[in-house]
Amino acid sequence: MGVAQGRRVVVARVSLLMGPLVLMFGIAALAGVVGLTAERTEIAFLVGTIPIVVLTIIILCRRWTARMLVVATVVVAFLASTALFTLVPMAVLSARGRPTAAVVASITDVTVRRRSSTWHEWRYQLVDPDGRPIPGRLIATGPYWQIGDQVDVLVDPAARIDPREAGDEAGDIDDWSSVAFIAGPLIALAAGLAVLAAIRSTRAS
Repeated sequence: MGVAQGRRVVVARVSLLMGPLVLMFGIAALAGVVGLTAERTEIAFLVGTIPIVVLTIIILCRRWTARMLVVATVVVAFLASTALFTLVPMAVLSARGRPTAAVVASITDVTVRRRSSTWHEWRYQLVDPDGRPIPGRLIATGPYWQIGDQVDVLVDPAARIDPREAGDEAGDIDDWSSVAFIAGPLIALAAGLAVLAAIRSTRAS
């Protein structure tokens, strides 16, 4: 295989690997903005990306080193997607959220089970000062408020993102540069691993 042909093969394989990864990042960011649940986002990941990655491993990677690099790429990409899913809504809500002095109308204690993990969530249904229900729920890890308590929150005017307490730890994610600072290195690492996997698979062919 000549140098020029080898480069074309590497570029093609990098593109094949990065395609599903870019799809993962897009699904994660969009899901966070439109308020898609974590369970539905995971289903989108499985349906939209995992089959492509598995086929890539089987078809392109004939040696275990290349396959392991692909697996590492997917793992890092999943971490980056999780960061996007978590942080993008915070940045969006910080940018366009409307400060509201809400009142707790009802409380639901929910046991969440996902894979091998189990935890409790307290879901607070809120109303605005005029008594109108606020779309979504304020989700917390503890019973911090009682019915009738006032809570200062940021409310999404588009009613797509759950309200968040104003001034909590989510307030640290106050712009898109913060999202880039946290998720950016993971995305860059995933891209670098994809390039290494493509180069390794080419040399092994």
